[in-house]
Amino acid sequence: MFSLRSKYSVIIRDRKCSEALRSKYSVELRDHKYSEALRSKYSKIIRDRKCSEALRLKYSVELRDQKCSEALRSKYSVELRYRKYSEALRSKYSEIIRDRKCSKALRLKYSVELCDRKYSEILRSKYSKIIHDHKCSEALRSKYSVELRDRKCSEALRSKYSEIIRDRKCSEALRSKYSIELRDRKCSKALRSKYSIELRYHKCSEALQSKYSVELRDRKCSEALRSKYSEIIRDRKCSKALRLKYSVELRYRKCSEAL
Repeated sequence: MFSLRSKYSVIIRDRKCSEALRSKYSVELRDHKYSEALRSKYSKIIRDRKCSEALRLKYSVELRDQKCSEALRSKYSVELRYRKYSEALRSKYSEIIRDRKCSKALRLKYSVELCDRKYSEILRSKYSKIIHDHKCSEALRSKYSVELRDRKCSEALRSKYSEIIRDRKCSEALRSKYSIELRDRKCSKALRSKYSIELRYHKCSEALQSKYSVELRDRKCSEALRSKYSEIIRDRKCSKALRLKYSVELRYRKCSEAL
């Protein structure tokens, strides 16, 4: 009796073990087949979604960049031809600033080209000017003085920062430090146009600085948006991978507990 019980108990135990193993491996095979089927099924869907999202992001970024570039071109590429400055630009000694020529004009910070037959050179030093007049014969030898090239001009300016008077009949020198006696109507008009041009150049330089600062800000915004959407896509992929990982682990734990 003892031997029969032990014999059948071994057989029963073997049958239970074999059934448990069959159920275990059948579950594993079923899970494996199911996971492969799901992987093949959902991998196509996920791949298609990723491709469609990537294409949408790609073309949306291109369209957004094109729209931004067109908007910026139309908004900030405005010609510097203001109605208020049209009359000033038509004057004798002023220059017309038109788009591409603004950069060249802005390089000359403190010097202005006097486009007159009598004015042929640019102001070189900060406080001194060389006036190339046909009648100026003598030059000032002081540090900041300017050459008087008038034939009838015989006296030189003795002050440190004084400038040349371009009058043919000028015989006296300026005695004050920074003051200039404008004894010719043309000289006064030239000086007025000079300072008006300097003010216009300052305004143009500020306008160009604001233009390029806006372009740089828009480029940074587009780069920030690209980095933002790339992080979102990466986070979605990581979350999906973690969900698949933990779902498989939980399923195997349940199977092991059931066994």
